[in-house]
Amino acid sequence: MGDTEDRYHEEMKKDFFDETDEMLRRLEENVLHLEKHPGDLEAINEVFRAAHTIKGGSATVGFADIQTFTHALEDTLSEIRSGKVTVDDRLADKLLKCLDILTTLVDAARDGKPYPGDMGKALQLAHSLIEGAPAAAPVKRSAPTPPPESAPVPAQGPELTLSGLDPAVVARLEEAVGKGLAVHAIRLHYDPKGEMAGVAPAQAYARFRDAGEILFSRPTVEELQGEGSFEITDFLVASSLETAVLEETARQVDSVTQCRIQLMSLAKSEASAGKPTAAPEGDEPEAPGGARKNASTSVLRVDSERVDKILNLVGELTVNKSSYAPLDASLQLALMNLTTMLEQRKNRQAEGNQGDDEALSKELEAFRAPLANLREVGSSLRTAWQELDRISANLRELVMKIRMVTVGQIFNRIPRVVRDLARERGKEIEVIITGDDTEMDKSVVEELLDPMIHLVRNSVDHGIEDPATRVKLGKNPKGRLHLAARHEGNTIILEISDDGKGMDAEAIYQSAVRKGVIEAGTTLSERERIQLIFLPGFSTAKEVTAISGRGVGMDVVRKRMEALSGTIAIETEIHRGSTIVLKLPLTLTIMQALLVQCASETYAIPISSIHETLRLGPGEIKTIEGRDVITVREELISVVRVHRVFNLPEDEAEDMYAVIVTQEDNKVALLVDQLISEMDIVIKALKNRLLPARGVAGAANLGDGTITFILDIHTFVGMALERERGHQAGRAAIRING
Repeated sequence: MGDTEDRYHEEMKKDFFDETDEMLRRLEENVLHLEKHPGDLEAINEVFRAAHTIKGGSATVGFADIQTFTHALEDTLSEIRSGKVTVDDRLADKLLKCLDILTTLVDAARDGKPYPGDMGKALQLAHSLIEGAPAAAPVKRSAPTPPPESAPVPAQGPELTLSGLDPAVVARLEEAVGKGLAVHAIRLHYDPKGEMAGVAPAQAYARFRDAGEILFSRPTVEELQGEGSFEITDFLVASSLETAVLEETARQVDSVTQCRIQLMSLAKSEASAGKPTAAPEGDEPEAPGGARKNASTSVLRVDSERVDKILNLVGELTVNKSSYAPLDASLQLALMNLTTMLEQRKNRQAEGNQGDDEALSKELEAFRAPLANLREVGSSLRTAWQELDRISANLRELVMKIRMVTVGQIFNRIPRVVRDLARERGKEIEVIITGDDTEMDKSVVEELLDPMIHLVRNSVDHGIEDPATRVKLGKNPKGRLHLAARHEGNTIILEISDDGKGMDAEAIYQSAVRKGVIEAGTTLSERERIQLIFLPGFSTAKEVTAISGRGVGMDVVRKRMEALSGTIAIETEIHRGSTIVLKLPLTLTIMQALLVQCASETYAIPISSIHETLRLGPGEIKTIEGRDVITVREELISVVRVHRVFNLPEDEAEDMYAVIVTQEDNKVALLVDQLISEMDIVIKALKNRLLPARGVAGAANLGDGTITFILDIHTFVGMALERERGHQAGRAAIRING
């Protein structure tokens, strides 16, 4: 196989995995839907189509195990599709087990490894799916539209005319004939509305490649690799196989409606001229690429790494663009100073010289024209910078939209998790999903799956009661778990709500005391008691199960949220249920920040965390019970001096600035020397060993070569809260077990 074909085959495999991941998701969603709505014909057909697509794709790229298993699965699904059996709980269980096996097969193929399980048992399960399944109740339905005939029908008589072949192809043809191989000209017609129309030509290419050597193809390999679909393809195949075998090979290709094969031969008189003998009759073939249909498509699959590289370049553009602002300011200041100096010189001349100093007047006048030109250049520079700012902002927004994916990628995986866990715990739970089309950055979504699954598992295990208990409490025996997503400005809000027993603050407190997480007698508000569940090693479970009880989880969830620059909050009511609220930025790549100065250092504070900024005069900072506070509209707000956090020298300036930041309904005033400006910055993560001190979340390049650190708002809020706890009478500090 040549380099081009090798590369093409690798591209086909990558496309197969991308498409199969989507097909597996759709299979699981529809099987879960059929468990509740067994008569939904659309869902049944969707399951069959997805399995059929995976089978055809696996055959195209040569994954025999996947093809064999999906073929067995498809045979069973045909019984459901024909209406002979209906989907019940038992059949849904088996189908989901088969999907787990299929997922394992795909993952193994992706890693280049064999299936780790027993393939024989896997096939046995697929073949036995409908054993014992209930027969479908007879239903009246309109006659389905018959599918297009997919089996290829050999044409009566030859049709292909392959004249004008490249001399190199003719040479290969002669070489194949010299080796005793038969050369077949094959024309395939495809149903453009077929389920596999988009990949059928590539599938045919792969099958004929395995059956022999492809001497020529129209469209070319590169064209098959591109976007668009084809209604006709021509292949010149050298093979030792009989024509009937090649016809059978073509018959296995989906969406093929006709197959015409003719045996080629070379006349000596024409061979030297490079003209293979062609059929004397039949339709003229379309020009190369003439069969292409819908060459432009609305969907283009692009490797995420390429998008990331583009985003990095956009980040560099953003940084570079930021350097123009101070240059423009410097130029404007220089122009103003120069103008002032000239005016002052002119005034001094008028005051000191009663007579006419013609030479000096001419000298001053000579400066006016260059100064006017300089002003014009400055104005043009500002206009150009503003245009660059507009273009870079539009480009950044566009690239960020390309990186956006829906939270449905997470939400749609939850129903299966809930179903399996609820069955294990003997509960009935309905999953309700809203806002699954809400979009956020792909990198954020990828990091959210594990925390979301853990929170859902907690709701199933700790929150929602069993049916008998719910009935005693006057509730519906079936619990409800609601997943919701929405946008609020540049923030996305995710909520996981249940109608279970809620969180008992007193029970959490007593459990924390028993486990030594806090000292007995520690005074905590109800909200603070609920927050104890985020401490490492904490759990209220009385027994360790496969789901929970080990004290590992909520602290990990909170740390993951902090790593994503997000927050987690809990709203709960006894016997009414709980809601976990996650707040996250739309992206972790580029953000708006306020630049502030402390001593000689510049820091960036995320705009999304800022509530307001204030200028503080002398005496506005008070000390109460050993902690600094300011009063804003009759509200006491704790002060954190950024200088002291980073061990910077403090000047007793008359005026300072307070940047009031918020997190989880807590407000803290960060004390700084100066407010510099707002700026779009590109976030760069730092390894732990490079962090200069506690309270730094990352770094950014300001465009002029200056590196600034991004403040970790969560840490600063935590500092203020710890100080508040430490100075309030009668309250002991929480001691966390290491």
